[in-house]
Amino acid sequence: MGIAREDFEFLKENISQEIGKDYKHIKMLELGNQHLHKDIEPKYETSKQYFEAIGVSHVSIDINGKDGAIPINLNELIEDNNFVNQFDIVTNFGTTEHVKNQYMCWKNVHRLCKDGGLFVSVVPKNRYWPGHGYYGYKKSFFTSLSAMNNYSIIKCETNTSRRNKKRLINFSAIKKGCEDFITETEFKKIVSESIIVNVKG
Repeated sequence: MGIAREDFEFLKENISQEIGKDYKHIKMLELGNQHLHKDIEPKYETSKQYFEAIGVSHVSIDINGKDGAIPINLNELIEDNNFVNQFDIVTNFGTTEHVKNQYMCWKNVHRLCKDGGLFVSVVPKNRYWPGHGYYGYKKSFFTSLSAMNNYSIIKCETNTSRRNKKRLINFSAIKKGCEDFITETEFKKIVSESIIVNVKG
């Protein structure tokens, strides 16, 4: 997994706009052990190295446990109080589409972000990256998820990656309130409406 320059700019733009430029008070959770593309910050191989260097309290989680990531399975409910409702920012740069249990994955994302926290996702648009991950997404997945969970959308748009010409969805939103995540039945309704499409086969 890796973060391209345009994804990195999208993240920093959202942080600056919603949280401010004082990174030393930010707690960030990153899904996946993300590597930075070399045209971003050549002296930092991973996103974790970069953000820790500028003072962010950074945690990455990935079942592979690489690059300092805590080996946590997003298919399973995360109940550790050191994680639940603790993070100012939760980032998802191409991780969620690799998780089979989409309900539990997005429930974890919701639970780990604190009230007033920021979500930032860059994920493949459905049908535009065949064979990559288990799922692709439509913009309507994020708008429906936001409406049903009281997220305030900052941006939800389709973007073409300059690096590989793949169609991506850039999504950012603020979590409003501490309500529980929607039920699995409600989530499956989103899925049944083909908002998430299996592309791996």
